Amino acid sequence: MNPLDQMAANTPPPSMVTWWQFSPLFYALLITIVSLFVVAIVLWNKHKTYHFRKRVIITELNKLDTNKDIREDCNRLVKLSAMHYLGRSQCAQLSGNDWLAFLAKYTDATKDELAWFNHYQLQSLTAEQNQQLIGISTALTSSFARAGRKEPC
Repeated sequence: MNPLDQMAANTPPPSMVTWWQFSPLFYALLITIVSLFVVAIVLWNKHKTYHFRKRVIITELNKLDTNKDIREDCNRLVKLSAMHYLGRSQCAQLSGNDWLAFLAKYTDATKDELAWFNHYQLQSLTAEQNQQLIGISTALTSSFARAGRKEPC
């Protein structure tokens, strides 16, 4: 009789392998990939919600009727944009000439055009001036978004 056959008779059969055992490096790689995917989704959602306000404000500005006095609406939307992107502490308390000086830092509009944001003026604006006011308001909103916080709130 062959000596190998004698040895085979004395050794038990191998147990069934029910699953394939991966190396620890594979598990580390799998955890890293899943973590990066989750972080990417969270950052994308923060990015979308951070810039959603800008799109909403610009849409609201474009919906305004230029045949009526829109200074108060433009002023409100620009102030909302400034508070969102620059922080409430910088601009919430501003009014009058302080507010106009604050706006002048973020746009190249003339002082006369910025004075349109003062809704206490007695004269009403023409449709063309209202359209220019909407353009300035849109530019200010974009400027606040560029100059604003880098971290989404």
